[in-house]
Amino acid sequence: MEASTGQLPRLWRDRLRKAAASSWTRVVVTAVLLGLVATRVDWTTAADRLAEGSWALFAGAVGVLFVSQLIAALRWRLLLNGAGLNRPLLVVVRAYLIGVFANSFMPTAFGGDFARAWLLARPGPPLVRALLSVVVDRFLAFWCLIALAWLSLPADPSVVPSSLAIALLALTAAGLAASALAIWFALHGGRSFASRLPERVRGWARETRETLRLYNGEPRMLATATMLGLVFQGLTVLAMWIVAKAINVEIPFALLAVVLPLVLAITLVPISIAGFGVREGGMVLLLGAAGYSATEATLLSLMGVAALVVSSLPGAAAMMLGHMFPSRDELEATEETLREIDRPTAQWPDAGARP
Repeated sequence: MEASTGQLPRLWRDRLRKAAASSWTRVVVTAVLLGLVATRVDWTTAADRLAEGSWALFAGAVGVLFVSQLIAALRWRLLLNGAGLNRPLLVVVRAYLIGVFANSFMPTAFGGDFARAWLLARPGPPLVRALLSVVVDRFLAFWCLIALAWLSLPADPSVVPSSLAIALLALTAAGLAASALAIWFALHGGRSFASRLPERVRGWARETRETLRLYNGEPRMLATATMLGLVFQGLTVLAMWIVAKAINVEIPFALLAVVLPLVLAITLVPISIAGFGVREGGMVLLLGAAGYSATEATLLSLMGVAALVVSSLPGAAAMMLGHMFPSRDELEATEETLREIDRPTAQWPDAGARP
């Protein structure tokens, strides 16, 4: 009886964990959060702003976002090359666009990331390296957005409330601590833990460590990828600024640059479908601190998502054109052929020894 009683808390924890991971739970949470936000929105005002808005500016924001995706694909190709996966540029661009499209229409924000890695590498060590390149790509993108916020803040500090600056500082400090711990564990601290894992998982861990060491030996590549990341995030913030202009909401660039990484951090909490509800609530909360109404914040969030979805549609075309691109096996075979060509040939000891 005592044993069964002691097992009750664990049983309830397991049930709560399964409920939190359930798609139906996320649907309910999304609906509740969106409903709460909707109660604070003046829908008449929102409709007027849309009616009086500029669809030409909205189209311009879509174009800026698409250009940013091409730049992000270039950054990812650098990381793939650094991981020993030399893929043609057009193949990488196609995979990246498909990943963005999948992320826009899947219930999670990371399904497209797995898809783009899967398109370029076979299961096994190549796929581990491809997935790690995606993780590093996301990691760089996050820190470039944080860096852009700190670079933008001194340019117009009066438009950013002190509460948002403090929140950005807290996010930066927490991110630095978590990043340092994760990098140390990946490179040095995981060996004793890895020894207790199955052999297959240990192989993935070894591949991860070796790939991270390859990155560590490529400072110039990482610097170039970081610069491309800053350009990418600058275009992302610019696109949101243009969307705000399109719906007649005047928001300074510096304020958006500070708000967007905070909203991104909030949406990483996996409690809703694709961040809906959480993202809008975050925008209402953070922009509200700067004096913007719930209507303006919600409309900006929804129109920003709409612009991203439209800009991701070329990924659907890229998916349908798959027959024009080499398969994963063909890519691996080509890479192996190139490695054989680059491999130094054996030297004959002297001319007389040749047959």
